[in-house]
This record gives sequence, structure tokens and C-alpha cells, in this order.
Amino acid sequence: MSRRAEFLDRLREGHEGIMVHESDDRLLIEVRPETIPALAVECTARHGFEFATLLVEESEQDSGYTLHYFFYAAGEPGVIEIATTATPGAELPAISDVVHAADWHEREAEDLYGIRFAGHPFLGDFVLHDTEWPEDVAPMRRRFDPNRRPRPPGMGEAWRPRRMLEEKGALVFPVGPVWGGYAEAGL
Repeated sequence: MSRRAEFLDRLREGHEGIMVHESDDRLLIEVRPETIPALAVECTARHGFEFATLLVEESEQDSGYTLHYFFYAAGEPGVIEIATTATPGAELPAISDVVHAADWHEREAEDLYGIRFAGHPFLGDFVLHDTEWPEDVAPMRRRFDPNRRPRPPGMGEAWRPRRMLEEKGALVFPVGPVWGGYAEAGL
């Protein structure tokens, strides 16, 4: 029995409130947001699938999002797509604590769409940095006007860098806006 077939059998016996649509090249599973972390663990840890990507699709009426989590396995036919919907402002559970490859994808979705992921340790300042873009600006949203550049928050008297890591011995230092050349790291 293939991993995909085993995964499908486990879905049918162990998870309530999901919709499964099967085709030759894709297994689409529609779920409530709170189910995503458990299915991600089921997919990766128990059945050996790899996380491929996270895609965000905003509705045309700006009434919410559909998030598509894709998983694959070498030698297995097609992909597994886990889809869920969320309303603007809703907080979704993060899967990056159990599927580490999803870390950057969730950070990017937060920065570009304003989607918050509960339990994610390092959200913010991933693609858009606060010195240029205010935290509440989401340029991939339909309501974003590309002709009006947001006023940068700047580095005025009250500005302080965000503390993302609060561990003993940890250092926080800004990098950029110019990164060193190729020879700099070797000197």
C-alpha cells in the first residue's frame, strides 16, 4: 500500500469534519484551521511526506483567505493539498513548530498578507522591514493601493529595534540595508 493510500485510510478513520477530494495527481483535504497542525504531523512524521509550500489566496470580496499547504513524497503520485479558510484578522495555528520547513512560508504570509500564526516564534520583519513599511501594511492584499506608498515609520527618537529573541547570551543586531560583499566574510 502506498503512503498516500495509508494516509487516506488514517484520515477516514481518525479525523472528523474534513472533506476529501481525490484525483490522480492530487489529494485535496479541506479542513478547519485548528486541524492543520495535526494533519501536518500526520503527513510528515507518520507518513514521510515533505512540506512543499504554502500558498495564500485572498477572496475577491476581501472577505477572507484560503490557505493551501502542499506536501509531496518522492516516488508517490501527485501531491497532498491541505486547504483551510480564514477571515481577515483571524489567527491561524502555526505548523512551523512541527514542520520546520514551513517557517519562512508562514513568516512571508504574515508580512505580505497580514495573516497571524499563533505559536510562531519569529513573525514580523521578514520581507518588509519596519523601517520602510509599517507593520500593519499588507501589500499583497486586494485593498492595498500600489500608487500610494505608505509613510515609513522611520527611526525617530522613540524607535527601538524589535526584540525577537530573549535568551540569555543572545545578541540582536540590525543588518542592512547593505549586505557585505562576497570577500568580506572571508577576511
